[in-house]
Formats: sequence, C-alpha cells, structure tokens
Amino acid sequence: SVNESRFVSQWCDHYNIPFHTHTWEKIHDNNASGLPASAREWRRTFSLSLLNHLLLVKKKNDNGNGIFSGCIATAHHSDDQLETCILKLLRGVHITHLHGMLPKSVDGNYIKPLLDISKAELTEFMLWNSEFNPYSAICTDIEREGANINVNDITWFEDESNQSRKYKRNAVRLDIIPLLERHAGVGNKDALKKHFEKLSEQSLDLREWVEKEAQAFIDSSVTFYESGSGCEFSVLPSHHFLSLAKPVQTEVFHTLIHRLHSGKSVDYNRIKELVQLSTEQLGNGTRQKEREIRGNWMAERIGNTLKIKKKLEKVENFLTRRLHCTLPNLFGYVDLPSSCEVHVTNIDQNCSSCIEEADGSEVI
Repeated sequence: SVNESRFVSQWCDHYNIPFHTHTWEKIHDNNASGLPASAREWRRTFSLSLLNHLLLVKKKNDNGNGIFSGCIATAHHSDDQLETCILKLLRGVHITHLHGMLPKSVDGNYIKPLLDISKAELTEFMLWNSEFNPYSAICTDIEREGANINVNDITWFEDESNQSRKYKRNAVRLDIIPLLERHAGVGNKDALKKHFEKLSEQSLDLREWVEKEAQAFIDSSVTFYESGSGCEFSVLPSHHFLSLAKPVQTEVFHTLIHRLHSGKSVDYNRIKELVQLSTEQLGNGTRQKEREIRGNWMAERIGNTLKIKKKLEKVENFLTRRLHCTLPNLFGYVDLPSSCEVHVTNIDQNCSSCIEEADGSEVI
C-alpha cells in the first residue's frame, strides 16, 4: 500500500539505507490460484534485476577493479516452512522434494536467514524492543491504519489478503495447520514443525543421493545431440541402467527432460512410463516403441537404445519451387534444418542452369 511504501521509505531514509520501490502493473487477476505465483515470479525477476544493476554500479564506481557479489534476503520464517511442506503434500510432489525452502538458493542469489524463527518470536521481538523503533521520530505524518503499533514497539504491517481463504496457502495456515497441531503432540505446540523438519531432512538426504547417482549415469552413459536437440543412451544391463535403483532411474529422466526442455518438468506418471519403456523386453519382432513426453518432445525405443528427441514439425502451406537445371560435374552444399529432407527426381538435362532472384542472387 501507499502507507507501507512511505513508512519503509522514511525508515530507510532515517537510517541512511538505500530504498528502491517498484509497482507490479498486473495487479488485477481473477485467477486466485495463479495470482500468488505470478506475483512471486515478478518479485523474483525484479529483485534479481535490481541486484545485478547495483552490482554493476558498484563495479563501475570502482573502475572495474573490484570483485563484487551480493544476494537477496527474504523474511520467510519457520511458519512459512511448515506451510510450504503441507502445500507440497496437497499438490503432490516427489519424495525427494518434500522439504521446505533452502536457507540459500542453489544459484546463491537468495538467502532466507529467518527460517529457524517463528512468526510469534518475530512478533514478540518487535513488540518488546523499542531500541529499533523509528516510528515516533520519523513517521508521525503517516496514517496508522493497517499498522500494528504500541507505544514502544517496532511498527509492522499485515497484508490484509493474508486473511483471505481464496488463496490456498492462507487456507492451510488458518484452517489445516491449527487442526494438525492439535493432534500432532498434546501440550507441544511445536511438535508438528519438528515432524516436518525431520521429514525435510530425510527428503534432502535422499535427494542428494539420487541426484548424485543419476548424474553419474548421465555423465558416463548419455550422449547429447548438438544444439540440445536430444540425447540417447543404451538400456542394456552392461550400461548399468537396469541395475540402477528405481528412484535413480526416474531421476535420470527427470534430469534429462529438465535439461532438454528449458528447465520444465513432466508429470511423475509420464516419467514412470519412460522408465517402463526403457526396461521392458521388446518381443515378438517388435523393434521400436514411442512415447510422447510433453510439448514437441518424445522418447523412442529402438532395440536396446532409447532416444529423447524433438518431434519433426509438420510444415504446411509452404511454397514449392521446381528448378530444372543442368548439373555437369557440379557439387553444391546447402545448409538445412536437421528435420528437413530433400528429394531429387526427374532431372531434365536440357534445361537452363540457374534462375536469377530479385536480389541479384542465383539459385542453381
């Protein structure tokens, strides 16, 4: 809101902290389930762009001599962790991803330093630590509607949308978690969190092992085509695929599709179909089977080799030109897309050798 922005701006000005604000233009969306995800993606994109800009400015001011790094800190706390784990259970997720947010993102751009602290602890800290409260000194002109204020406390704002159950995360926080907490441990409010902390730890351990084993197989046995147009590998026992544990087999396909399909994944049931395609016996003279993956990708089993490749796109309504030409001892080279085929028929040896195009070039 405007009040929140003004409050943070003046707070940062009081402590000589640089302040940046930007408004998301797409704020009206009737799709309640898609709005939080869209807003989250926008925040991540804008924050990362701002970080890169600030690092470039620092480097420029230092005449390019220094090495600068930075990250984006978010205020997610342990209550958010619990909500994330339960949401994953409700939506369905592989067991190796049944964990909360990581303290540091894989790419190192984001950190979450408050994941071990509950919202109640943060609230108590803000209520009883007047040392950090700049409100009375610098914000007397800001409307206090929507803010949580005591005489000697730190001021904070609660987003009014946090109470709306049309968003699934809010429904989990307001309805499901209180119910689970009552049954998770009598007299122990933190029992539910501790259960999910153990589950997250086990999930991360399993994920580390599965990813390591899958990557080892990919490095040793998978051949990638040029330009990321596909890959292939042998499913013979001598090439280890059949001897891999099933979670590793599925992770192999998950990793390959994620790499080939620009970071996108596919449904777990589809990956199980690909594992079955790789491991099943091809009998009764069958030498080839296919499965669609998603988009324009497919898996093809030919004998003991499995290929993941792009489907050939059907080209329609294209202009066909027939050129009659003489080709005495002439060799030519034409660069074509890998999916194109050229057929030459009915060569007429008594016709002209070339056609001049409008731009002056010649087609032989």
